[in-house]
Amino acid sequence: MRCFNHSEVRAVGFCRHCSKALCHGCASDLGFGLACRDMHEQQVTAVNAMVERATRAQTVGRSNKYLSSLFFLIFGSFFVGYDLYEGDRGTGFGVWLGGLFIAYGLYLAIVVRRVWAKA
Repeated sequence: MRCFNHSEVRAVGFCRHCSKALCHGCASDLGFGLACRDMHEQQVTAVNAMVERATRAQTVGRSNKYLSSLFFLIFGSFFVGYDLYEGDRGTGFGVWLGGLFIAYGLYLAIVVRRVWAKA
């Protein structure tokens, strides 16, 4: 493969931003990939920083991945329990609202479990 800018020179890699083949003279080695010298270094560095932040966010999320579903389950149970205790034996708004919260909490737990099983 030949350099995009110098067709007579052999390419050493590809720019991570524009995917053009680059020779030693055109490539800027950033340590985590190549970029077009004096053109795409900033963009490639920014993309790498975003990937690093996303990776860190995923590792933080492992410890509390079921927290949102637990929130909906607890508050749903609170609404159902309060309406059964104070209301007219399960036909009030609290039972319906609590049931929706509980259903959504179970749905979130299932989705989170599937997503983290793939990861």
